[in-house]
Amino acid sequence: MSPRDAVRGLAIGRIVLGVSLLLFPRLVGRLSIGPDADTAAVTVLSRALGARDAVMGGMLLHTLQNPQVAQRWIKTCGALDTIDMTAAFLARDGLPPSRRVLFYALAGGSAVAHTALAPRIADEAPAP
Repeated sequence: MSPRDAVRGLAIGRIVLGVSLLLFPRLVGRLSIGPDADTAAVTVLSRALGARDAVMGGMLLHTLQNPQVAQRWIKTCGALDTIDMTAAFLARDGLPPSRRVLFYALAGGSAVAHTALAPRIADEAPAP
């Protein structure tokens, strides 16, 4: 798999997660943080996070034809995922253990993937 294909997969995953949070904030929230997701305040934040992720994924797809711009977007996504993982770590005492690990794996894995792929995307010629 080429770096561009890997980034495309990450972007699509980010869009799917974002749209899911926008449309089903309580369901997705319960899967990721537990019963606190049913509150109105958390629903607002879930939808906001969903919008952010959907837009970020869309921008990744949009910029893949321009490696230098895409590289900056990939780095930005990696930085945001690092912040998400750090936020989950700081709130670890309030998260159920299984959901905490899920959050670390998803956000942390995505942060590592984006960070590893960013320098490689500029080396690859854009597809016609």
